[in-house]
Amino acid sequence: MPPRDPVHPLTPPAVLVLAWTRFGAWLAAGTRTRWLVVGVLLLATLPVVCSWPSFPANPDDRARWVDYWGKIVQVKIDDPWHDFMPQFPNDSHEAKLNFRLLLPLIGHTTGTGMTGVNVTRFALQGVLLLALLLAAERACGDRLAALGVALAVAATYTGTCVWRDSCFWFDNCAQAFMALALLAGGPVLAGGSLLLALFVDERAVVALPLLLFYHWCVGSPRRVSAGLVAAVPMYLLICVGLGLMFHLHRSGGGLGSADVLIDNLEYTPLAIYFALEGGWIPVIFAVRGATGGTAVAGLVLLGAALFPVAAAGVAGDFTRGASYGFPATLAAAAFLRHRLPGGGDTARLRRITTWAAVVSLAVPNLFIMRNIYLESCAPVRAVIWWLEGAR
Repeated sequence: MPPRDPVHPLTPPAVLVLAWTRFGAWLAAGTRTRWLVVGVLLLATLPVVCSWPSFPANPDDRARWVDYWGKIVQVKIDDPWHDFMPQFPNDSHEAKLNFRLLLPLIGHTTGTGMTGVNVTRFALQGVLLLALLLAAERACGDRLAALGVALAVAATYTGTCVWRDSCFWFDNCAQAFMALALLAGGPVLAGGSLLLALFVDERAVVALPLLLFYHWCVGSPRRVSAGLVAAVPMYLLICVGLGLMFHLHRSGGGLGSADVLIDNLEYTPLAIYFALEGGWIPVIFAVRGATGGTAVAGLVLLGAALFPVAAAGVAGDFTRGASYGFPATLAAAAFLRHRLPGGGDTARLRRITTWAAVVSLAVPNLFIMRNIYLESCAPVRAVIWWLEGAR
């Protein structure tokens, strides 16, 4: 009896593999411009379809939040040096906005107000997606593998947070500047990008080890790493200066309190997974493949990937903080390609990054902030809306 073919040519997995292979061949054979345009379009659409952002779940809550937080941001637009500390508790989100100045300053200095802020945050979403694709290309040296890495990141909270930003958190803006820091070829762009990210949200600092690791993997000049490191003390010095000049106070409340830690402890396994989702696949392969002289580097990568999740565990918005570890996926791909034996095996790298993209896209996102909010795919969400309307 002849051996049975393990995968029939017409089975869904085989069809998907064939389609992806044909698509990859078409993409690789075209111009770089076509690859970039098609890649950015896929990064912008597929993640949203696969994980429809639905936080908050209640549309009425969303409308109220947009109205309330829009007014709070407007205060900072009107007066970027306004100190919220006397008005709000030390552990409130409002108090934490004192030094998250970049977007309000843009609205203030350009005279465009809230309109300018909104235009900027959606423009930076485009910058984020393009920078992810280019940073992935730099890491992988292959267009199809790069698209897989970029999709693995874009399908997480990092790629879709702009569509659920009812509170004007501007995480996508900070992460756009972090992605630009990955592309930097000199200290000014590297340090300047991270500095801007910090003035959107200071938790960008938790990704510094990953940014340094990525640049080490791709062989960037040491001055790039020096620029990244210098951004942190420069940020602190500027904050001290602004605090003295304009009487701004930094909020440190609400971090590491017992109730926050206990709540987050329950969700830690989920938070670890959903920080990178499919991005953990290249991280795991990178750590497993690190032996001999690269063993320590593999452990550094793993520790740097877990550090943002650990740091996020001390704050109530678990998913937001953990998402700042997104450079781990790109750093792992760069490590596989540039620092491990067999890094020239493009076919293997494509398989790893393709599975990373598939897992990130196939599993709906969870948003964890004291509770869990499941963000199902758009077709499922459409059926739910239809059923609710038919009641």
